[in-house]
Amino acid sequence: MFGIILLLMTGATVTLLTRPLLAKRQEEAVSDSLRDMAIYRAQLDEVESDIARGLLTAAQAADTRAEIRRRMLAAAKPPEARATPPAGPRKICAAVIIVFLPLAAVFIYAMLGAPGLPDAPYAARMKNPRFLLATAAQRLDEKLQTAPTAAGYRRFADILYLLQDYVDSANAYRKAIARGEDTAELWSQMAETITLANGGMVVAQAQEAFYQALRHDKNDPRATFYMGLAEAQQGRFRKAVAIWKKLQSETPAGAPWAVLLKNRIDAAAQAGKFDAADIEPAAPAKPAAQGRPSPLTAQGQKMPAWAKDPAARAGMINAMVAALAAKLEKDPHDVQGWLRLIRSCRVLGEAGKAQAALAAALRLNPDNAQLEALAAAQK
Repeated sequence: MFGIILLLMTGATVTLLTRPLLAKRQEEAVSDSLRDMAIYRAQLDEVESDIARGLLTAAQAADTRAEIRRRMLAAAKPPEARATPPAGPRKICAAVIIVFLPLAAVFIYAMLGAPGLPDAPYAARMKNPRFLLATAAQRLDEKLQTAPTAAGYRRFADILYLLQDYVDSANAYRKAIARGEDTAELWSQMAETITLANGGMVVAQAQEAFYQALRHDKNDPRATFYMGLAEAQQGRFRKAVAIWKKLQSETPAGAPWAVLLKNRIDAAAQAGKFDAADIEPAAPAKPAAQGRPSPLTAQGQKMPAWAKDPAARAGMINAMVAALAAKLEKDPHDVQGWLRLIRSCRVLGEAGKAQAALAAALRLNPDNAQLEALAAAQK
């Protein structure tokens, strides 16, 4: 059905474009006929004038009138009879349109289109969580253009994070910080987003942001872990283990990420060929000053195989989940905190916990537009 519609539309377009080219000679024939008839009538009047002045004899005048009338009869023929075929350039132009325009349309559609993509009615798209998030992001972006606020940019960054648009998400977090959301949590979130934009590499820009988070909260577990990861990715395994042992000393007994953290310490010690027990815990040091790469310039850098293991990231997300849960027990009306908790559970693949967190958030914060939109997206 779609192919028939496309064929009809192409035919209509070609007709509209070529008709003027092919009809133009006929229109010119009509114009020429009217002009010629006016000239011939004037010539007949001149014949009568020439006879009166003695310039033509009666016989000459008769012959002249006959010739003029013959030409008038030829000029009076219907335009269809008088029209000549289209001129050469017009023929070529019309042929190009008729032949190559449909071919070009088919080629472009084959390259850029998606002929096998099923229809996506609006009602169906409204049930797609990604579509709802993208729509919310667009509306919020338009609002921020005229009324920028720190809270607005923070929400915008969270939505872009969920959409996995890490570069723009990091930029939005930065704008939120610049407008007053200068907290350890936001610095740490922005730094992790920059790291994700770089395929897991803790680039200089992320490292400095993590350090800023630690300046606000020296015990921030996420920032501490990633500062250690930055050292490990640069081959400084002793420093990495020292930082991670500090985090290990601050980890509550029985914490779900404790085993994962120990595994990272053991892997780094093995890679550096030393005994982790010989390393004293140490706080992360201030990163050395260096040029700041854009969030994507570190793509493709080589990293140790163990550093690619998602278990390290999962461990820190678990730490963040635990910290968020504890915080939300004290402040159950922190909607942004609930949203981050839900997002973290999803990243861990714990859909049940994410759903439970959403239900609790809605119960404690009824009529909240963000939570209701998120709940509607999951139905």
